Amino acid sequence: MNAHKKHTFSFTENTKAVSNERPTILVIDDSEQLLSLLETLLSQYNYDVLLANSGSNGIDTFIQDGADVVLCDLALPDQDGWNVAQFIQEYCMSHERLKPPFILMTGWAQEIDLCGVSTESGVDMVLDKPMDTKQLLNTIKHFLDRQEDISELQFNSVQNGMNQ
Repeated sequence: MNAHKKHTFSFTENTKAVSNERPTILVIDDSEQLLSLLETLLSQYNYDVLLANSGSNGIDTFIQDGADVVLCDLALPDQDGWNVAQFIQEYCMSHERLKPPFILMTGWAQEIDLCGVSTESGVDMVLDKPMDTKQLLNTIKHFLDRQEDISELQFNSVQNGMNQ
C-alpha cells in the first residue's frame, strides 16, 4: 500500500463548500491492515478516503489535499497523534481555515487524561481501539453535521458583511 492514496475531489479552501460533495476522511495509522479496513468501510458509506501511514505523511497529505475529518492513531512511528493534531490546528489557524474535527484513535483510551482533549490540543475526541463501527460512523456524521453548521454560519456572516 502506498504511503497515502489520493482520490479525486474538489475543495474550496480545503473545506467542502457544497453539501452534496462526498466528505473526505484522512486516516493516519501505521497499521496497513487498519488503513485498508477503514478505507473499505468508509468508502462503503460514501466517504472519500485519504490514507497515510505516519504522522509526517498525514501532515503532508493534509496540507496537499485537506480533509473534512481526521482519524489519527495515537502511537505513530515518527510522532504521536497529539503532535499531528497540534500541527493541523496551528496550520489551519495560520492559513485562516476551519480546522477539521480530529479524532484520536488508541488502544489506551482508558488511560488517557481526557482533560487533554480540548481546543488547545487540537483533538476533538478520543476513540478506543478496537473501534465499534457504528460508534465510529455516528461520530464522523456528528462532526460533519457540526462542521456544516459552522461553515453555514461563517458563509452567512460573510454575506451579511458584504451586503452592508
